[in-house]
Amino acid sequence: MFPGVPIPVCFLGFFFSGSGAVLVLAISTAAQVVFAAGLLKLKNWGRLGSITLECLAIANLVLTDSVPANRIKFQAIMESVSAAMSACMPQPVPVVFPVWLILTTSLPIFALILWFLVTRKHAFTSSAHRPGTPGDG
Repeated sequence: MFPGVPIPVCFLGFFFSGSGAVLVLAISTAAQVVFAAGLLKLKNWGRLGSITLECLAIANLVLTDSVPANRIKFQAIMESVSAAMSACMPQPVPVVFPVWLILTTSLPIFALILWFLVTRKHAFTSSAHRPGTPGDG
């Protein structure tokens, strides 16, 4: 995205850049695609996998924000990315990106997704057991 600026990835309190970041993102993306396909087909394994991914996302968020060393490192990374972005622009604009903003905006979204996945368990039961499906004779 920004030539010459490595964009790192934070996963469960560890920071990856370069090929490590690509590997973490590739595994994460593959898992999301597989579980999303399971959700679309109303498979229980898709629901359970999605719940697991949401819990990992919450743990990642909390570990990034609650551990002071991680928060400082993340803030330094965001400042370097912001500086690189400003260098590419005709008029540099300083961007202040507080870590707590990520936490306060992301946690309610994760909680809502988890709430739907947990409370709508009945939608993932076998179609043979659902009333109103063909074959209920």
